[in-house]
Amino acid sequence: MKKTVIEKNGISLIVLIITIVIIITLAGTIILSLKRSNTINKAQEANFKTNMNSYKQQLNMYVSDEYLKTMVHSIENLNAETYEEIQKIIKGITEEQSKKIRIIKGKLLYVGSDLKEIEWAKETNVSLEVPYVKEGLILWYDGIYNGGIGIHIDNENVNKTIWKDLSDSGNNATITTSPFNKNSGWTSNGFKCHTGYTGQILSNNEISNIQSFTINLTGVFDTNKDTPNFPRIFSTNGTYTNVYEFINGLDMTIINSNSYINGYASNGINDYSNSTTINYGPIGKVYITITYDINTKTIKVYREGELIYSNVLNKISNININRIAMNFARRDTTGSYEYNAIRLYNRLLSEDEIQQNYNLDKSRFSL
Repeated sequence: MKKTVIEKNGISLIVLIITIVIIITLAGTIILSLKRSNTINKAQEANFKTNMNSYKQQLNMYVSDEYLKTMVHSIENLNAETYEEIQKIIKGITEEQSKKIRIIKGKLLYVGSDLKEIEWAKETNVSLEVPYVKEGLILWYDGIYNGGIGIHIDNENVNKTIWKDLSDSGNNATITTSPFNKNSGWTSNGFKCHTGYTGQILSNNEISNIQSFTINLTGVFDTNKDTPNFPRIFSTNGTYTNVYEFINGLDMTIINSNSYINGYASNGINDYSNSTTINYGPIGKVYITITYDINTKTIKVYREGELIYSNVLNKISNININRIAMNFARRDTTGSYEYNAIRLYNRLLSEDEIQQNYNLDKSRFSL
């Protein structure tokens, strides 16, 4: 009997020793993994900062040696946005690296979306001020800098329901009735709305005196266009009623009926009888620009900076825009859409300006 007890105790001791060895081994593996990960991260940081410092040095050399010595040009005119333009100034830069920077008015800017690199860019004194067209800009929601220039908030942030207006108009947006998770909430590039969830992105303050205007909308639309439920851009009261829809799901619907422009028809039913539907291309990543000229009543639609539609809307007597509301709710259970950027101007942008904004969005949001 005693021998059996000893044997049992011996086996228990062996099991305990083996368990301890396994725990120590696992702990060592985790520590090594963390160290390796930290080493990789430190190497990436060092490489990024080395590159940025090199870019700045080469830019300074170019300015002093090639640009200002002629005394003909002003540094205010030194701009490089394409790979071909950038590599003339920064030798040896790869095309992939060039997508993350711009040279605007002789200044180096980081325009990438990597959150770690944003922090590293700050530490190397590289500007984060993205050079979109600013004249007439009265509302700007940016998916990368959703908390302010150089600041990104995520689904764990206490201020996650506020989308910061970067136009200095103080017209922040409030996001309502949405779970903040991987299916519906903040991504690194914007706000994702998954089907099956309902809610709204609503500008807080009223926007007044809008006549001619331009709006840029950049996003990812992966959904069934036959059953969309209304990312509504312009709203007279910020609710589902009294809405003038400029963008309706994946098709753009221009309502040519005064009874509907001013809200619901008198019988309370939406009047689509005089509507014009504009299919602005296949689903996926899109950059849409809409301009409306109050003088000629001409509306134009651009996709990826190229004009795809132009029409005179004779039946429109006026447009009353005082809020932007993007409602997300769907009848089906598949697909999603993600808003990367929304910009509203109180004037018509030229085609060159539209192209300028598109080039930046293309780089920053990988269109």
